[in-house]
Amino acid sequence: MKKLLSVITVSLLIFSLLSVSASAQQVLLIDDIANLFSESEEETIGFSIYQFTADTGYSIAVVTTEDAKNKTSQEYADDYYDSLVVEQGWSQNGILFLIDMDNREVCISTMGDCISVYENSIDYIIDSGYNELVDGFYCDCIVLMVDAAAECALSSYEEDDYYYEDNYDSNYYNNDYNYNSNYGDVYYQPQKKSLNLSDVVICLVISLVIAAITVFAVKSRYKNMGKGDEFDADDTVLNLTGSNDTVISRNVITTRVPRNNNHRHGGRGGFSGGGGSHHSSGGFSHGGGSRKF
Repeated sequence: MKKLLSVITVSLLIFSLLSVSASAQQVLLIDDIANLFSESEEETIGFSIYQFTADTGYSIAVVTTEDAKNKTSQEYADDYYDSLVVEQGWSQNGILFLIDMDNREVCISTMGDCISVYENSIDYIIDSGYNELVDGFYCDCIVLMVDAAAECALSSYEEDDYYYEDNYDSNYYNNDYNYNSNYGDVYYQPQKKSLNLSDVVICLVISLVIAAITVFAVKSRYKNMGKGDEFDADDTVLNLTGSNDTVISRNVITTRVPRNNNHRHGGRGGFSGGGGSHHSSGGFSHGGGSRKF
């Protein structure tokens, strides 16, 4: 029954994600390369980043790694986001969270509109989940930071409402790409598409097919479990004649993981960066910042 509920939950999540992709060119991703999250924790993070995308309209990625490939955390995060844009057609309006176990650093990379939206909020976002990060509760850390990022984005919307109402130019949004020849940066503005009945039906059918395949696979795997083996309690005889516990050898291995003591709680002292923008190796503009843990 628990497996069936899990399948239904995943199917509903798939349906929700398909609905989001149909309504706007926005995407989300969890790439746990360092294996810091359990399956249930990935589901928790999945719902959190889905809510972030639904509320803000921005793309979001959560990445972990044990090998930064001789890069700083910021370089790794920026390059990872570049690859999503170039290779997978991601929107350039988004944010990426990285837990880098190689450099022992948490990092945020922003792109497009998110550079200005989070220009003064990087410290606050990292602060929100930093204690959990230091204590090794990586899932809680990500969820708290994502929630803080959504809060900051929604606050910026309220502050900028008057600007967009008075200065909206429909001609600017007629083209998907706006090329800046001075810097060589390409900014992508996704054009939203309203959902219609056919989109909803297609998404629902796809999610139900996936759910049916999953249920069939689980049922086929366990249908013969418990068959063919019979157990008769009357035929069981247990004779205890004596028992001795002998310690043959003892080997205790202690590994000390060094912790960087240069960090400061609360994001003071400029450890997390933030403010302004920089260019990645791919030539894209990014914002963000990082902090040791």
